[in-house]
Amino acid sequence: DAVALKVIYTSEIGKILQGIEETSSKSEAFDLIFRVTKMDFSAGITQEILRLVEVYLQRHYVDFQIQRSKKVAHETNTKMRKIMKSWMGLGLEDAFLQWKIWVKHQIERRKRDAIVRQQQMQLEFEDKQAQLAYAHDEVAKWCKRWDEFNDRYYWTHIMTGEETWEQPMLVHYLPNGWIDPLSPKCFDSSTA
Repeated sequence: DAVALKVIYTSEIGKILQGIEETSSKSEAFDLIFRVTKMDFSAGITQEILRLVEVYLQRHYVDFQIQRSKKVAHETNTKMRKIMKSWMGLGLEDAFLQWKIWVKHQIERRKRDAIVRQQQMQLEFEDKQAQLAYAHDEVAKWCKRWDEFNDRYYWTHIMTGEETWEQPMLVHYLPNGWIDPLSPKCFDSSTA
């Protein structure tokens, strides 16, 4: 009978200990342990049960302390890494990489801007060249003739028949303030 009672009590204690492991709060675990100590056992079984509870509590306490120590060590390690990065310049690598990306974008933007400026200069140059070519064509339409009555030259426009004493010049057909442009190739930044 004593052996059967011991098996029953041991299984009951096992259920209680399992309940302690599954509890989420300390107060519930202490309530279960208190129930074990209030059970009516024989003196031999009581000592064995108390030893089982003591072993369980020690194991649980050690596991709890290990988990807590791991958490504290991880938090401390994380903080120390942040401090080391700032002290030892390990954060400089991230800053350098960000700066490198920014510089790359600036270089690309400047290249695009230079290409746009070059295209604008090329268009302006071609426009000025077209104005100059038009002026040359218009001047070429005037023929120089001699007036025997006035003993001087005059010019006649072959298309319109217009006549003038003043020699037609390029300046008459170019816009005010027109300046002979330099080729944009003189300013090409890729050849520099």
